[in-house]
Amino acid sequence: MKFQTLMESISLDFPIQYAANEENSMNITNIEFLDGTQEAFQYGTLYFGHYAQVNEHELPPQCMLAVRFPDADMEMQGNVAFVPEDALYMVFNRCKKMILDRAGIEDLIAELCSQTAGKDLQSLLNFASVRLSNSFIVLDASYKVLATSTVFPITDTLWAGILERGYCTYEFTRSVAQLPGIADMPDKDDAYVVTCQASPIRKLYSKIIHRNKQAGCLVMLEQESQISSLHIEIMPHLSRAVAEMFSHNPAFHMADGSEYENLLYDMLIGAGEKDIHGRIIAANMQFDKTMCALCVQNSRYLGQMHMRSHVSERLKKVLPGTHLVLYEECIAALVPLGDQLQLEADRINQLTTFAHSAFARVGISDSFTDVLKFTKYFAQARQALSLSERIGNASSVCLYERYSFFDLLHRSPHQQLGAYCHPALGRLNRYDQQHETDLYHTLRVYLDQGGNLKRTAEALYIHRNSLAYRLARIREVAAVDLDDQEIRFLLAVAYRIDCFQGMG
Repeated sequence: MKFQTLMESISLDFPIQYAANEENSMNITNIEFLDGTQEAFQYGTLYFGHYAQVNEHELPPQCMLAVRFPDADMEMQGNVAFVPEDALYMVFNRCKKMILDRAGIEDLIAELCSQTAGKDLQSLLNFASVRLSNSFIVLDASYKVLATSTVFPITDTLWAGILERGYCTYEFTRSVAQLPGIADMPDKDDAYVVTCQASPIRKLYSKIIHRNKQAGCLVMLEQESQISSLHIEIMPHLSRAVAEMFSHNPAFHMADGSEYENLLYDMLIGAGEKDIHGRIIAANMQFDKTMCALCVQNSRYLGQMHMRSHVSERLKKVLPGTHLVLYEECIAALVPLGDQLQLEADRINQLTTFAHSAFARVGISDSFTDVLKFTKYFAQARQALSLSERIGNASSVCLYERYSFFDLLHRSPHQQLGAYCHPALGRLNRYDQQHETDLYHTLRVYLDQGGNLKRTAEALYIHRNSLAYRLARIREVAAVDLDDQEIRFLLAVAYRIDCFQGMG
């Protein structure tokens, strides 16, 4: 504690006069009476005595001197204070207590900082709860409960319900936003005492500032002990310790204060549509008319740090306006499409380039208009990546629309799928095995090329006459009419079933 700070506090209760020189002021860590034995004065010590003891002598660097009647001619240079003689001992005891309390606060702050290394958020809150005799709760920017202390049971009905549910209701967040002073609070971690009609107990509230914006808030419930100046002073330091954990803990890395990204995460972990809708309204969130979801996975394992920093930051540059969150070893992203019905070809090409250089694979969902359906469409994007691997086409960018039929097969009883295959494929397979021909593959390429003879011959690297001969053999062996459009459709479906079952 500096001399001027101490004097400002003491002067509220005692009639002292003082002069302070901040340039020559040091933190006071000790207090001592002048007894004539001091050979040298210590800059970190506040000396007490009578003015007569130092008259015509050099004053200590920081001192408080007792006088009967303050005189204008008395020297008031440096850090010196005059106190009435009858108040000297009371002032000494008050200063001693304040300095010792300050030392205790500084030790507690140091302990709080040490708790961030290798500890989880709940351990930090439990430590603070023991030392400050109250319960603590950490909420993210969208009022979802991230952690709470467990030292003392929380008996307040409102907060017990919030903890059981895991997040605050829309009605609660709207009421909080309307509390006097809350809306105008600056983005600083100063502590404020908050009261509301919904809960009879007072709360101490401090914003958690992470990456220069609010990532959440720290709440202390006045349940076990009354809010004191110690609580008010410690709260900002505890908030900074929580923000430090946000920086190092992967669980909080992507929840960096963006209400949009916190919202995506909550939808992914199963928050109800009613509460999500309420939070969107309360925070006045805006979404494009059309959107799509992405699932981004590592194509080779380079660690979560690669995914969190390198991949996520580059993805935001490729697709500006994208909101994303780390979820179950992959990135879940919401991409705005504006008035477009789907992701444009040039942006897909950019994603392909990005995926190759970032050692990533990207699944793209169908487009949608209701953000509350994000989880459903993220599942599509994730399924596109899984299905592409299953059928041996592990492309770097996979659109769900190209794999939706395989998703249908995936949801069907696998043991029954073979019954839906056209029998022509089985005949061709058996014939190829007996005669070492390639009619099964020839028919598949022919169907993939839409029945175009020129493109089919080029894809098979054979002459058109050779292709015509093979097609004639296929018609004979498989007993199919390749000119029938319905037959060609059924054959194409059969090939996809074979491919899905690993037989094609």
